Amino acid sequence: LRALADSLRWGLPPVFLALIADVHRRALQTDTAAHAAEIARAQLQQSESEQQLALLQAQIEPHFLFNVMGNVRRLYRTRPEAGAEALGSLMHYLRTALPQFRSRRTSLGEEIGAVRAYLDLFQLRMGTQLSFLIDVDDAVKDSEFPPMLLITLVENAIKHGLEPAGGGHVEVRARRRRNLLEVSVLDDGVGF
Repeated sequence: LRALADSLRWGLPPVFLALIADVHRRALQTDTAAHAAEIARAQLQQSESEQQLALLQAQIEPHFLFNVMGNVRRLYRTRPEAGAEALGSLMHYLRTALPQFRSRRTSLGEEIGAVRAYLDLFQLRMGTQLSFLIDVDDAVKDSEFPPMLLITLVENAIKHGLEPAGGGHVEVRARRRRNLLEVSVLDDGVGF
């Protein structure tokens, strides 16, 4: 009994320590696997978001270009001089925007250039019924920005806000607020 008691007294603590070490090792493995799974899930979500953006861009590109071409054609029929000016603005717009159609990344400054050309096109079509203001801090122009997102918002402001109202004003603003980039598209049209 004494030998059994001594072996338990001296042998049991190392067994407990070995068990504790094994449980700790397994917990670390589980934690590492959970962390790896979380990283994989985040990468999958980012990939899914990029695919959705690419799909949205693929849908926007033809829709937008056909609308603009229809507007230029209409102007040529009703006001040939304005149609020629619109064609020049369209060429400027395409030089600015085409690289962004296929790009996954662009800067806010490049997006603003495309929006300015787009608004110039619509101003030719709508005349005095459309006025616009672009107010962007120079400090944010190099900020990364999703391609074609800003022009989509401007197109919606005109299509759903100004055209039903018979015209109006669009403002595009961009500022840095603390650590965030704040970009807004405002119109004084009919609203939601």
